[in-house]
Amino acid sequence: MKKINILILLILIGSIAFAQKENTKQKTNPTNTKKEPPPPPFVTKMIYVEGGTFTMGSNEGDLDERPPHKVTVSSFYLSRYEITNEEYCRFLNEKKGNQTDGGVPWILLEGKEEGEFCRIYESKKKFYVEEGYEKFPVNFVTWYGAKAFCIWAGGRLPSEAEWEFAAKGGNKSNNFKYAGASLAEDAGWFYDNSAQKIHKIGLMSINELGFNDMSGNVKEWVEDWFSFKYSESDVTQVNPVYPVNTGYKVLRGGAFRDDERYLRCSNRHHETPVTYSVMNGFRLAKTKLNN
Repeated sequence: MKKINILILLILIGSIAFAQKENTKQKTNPTNTKKEPPPPPFVTKMIYVEGGTFTMGSNEGDLDERPPHKVTVSSFYLSRYEITNEEYCRFLNEKKGNQTDGGVPWILLEGKEEGEFCRIYESKKKFYVEEGYEKFPVNFVTWYGAKAFCIWAGGRLPSEAEWEFAAKGGNKSNNFKYAGASLAEDAGWFYDNSAQKIHKIGLMSINELGFNDMSGNVKEWVEDWFSFKYSESDVTQVNPVYPVNTGYKVLRGGAFRDDERYLRCSNRHHETPVTYSVMNGFRLAKTKLNN
């Protein structure tokens, strides 16, 4: 009888110890705690552009496109689409605010221009996209705002040479006047076919490398400062990026309110890096993929 009582006592002690252990385990690693799901991966599709040599510039356009000259670019990656409101909104939330760079905020959230509004808004210190505009190109972004996004995304803005090489189809070029087409209406959104409105990405035809909207929809910031004259040297330039601060940054590609001549692959635009415009956006470049 005594042995049975001792056995029962040992079982009770063991049960109490096990219960205490489980209780401690639940406190340190509770199974009923809800965790925020991780943010979705950065899903911008990047296209590999094999490096090569091409003729940059044109005699067809303004003087700032002349003279046509040989340029060699190394291989790089470029986003298939212009960066969207959805992607830029995530950037703003992860950076915890619309920071100031170059003396102005990255994006003009209250911006509007002839009936076109910025589709990102702030509420209670968080950023949201107006419903239905998630896949539209972000606009009202300064050059500084575009550059900051690219750094956050592990990349950079493309150089002017890289942009033109990709728009012309790289090593697969068919020498189209516009990106992927000989007619402006097949290449992108511009004054004659856009109803003077910005459009969702990816609705027009792709070019030889698979890029959308490199002609039309929104103009795209690139890395270079603007120079009014291309090099007249006979020596092929290699990975050129114009470094001298002229007060203006280059934009490429034309926009939904532009005449078709501004959609040509060789056409150049320039504005101050703090400019906000409904017609200005950008895309992401990377030297190599690291994520």
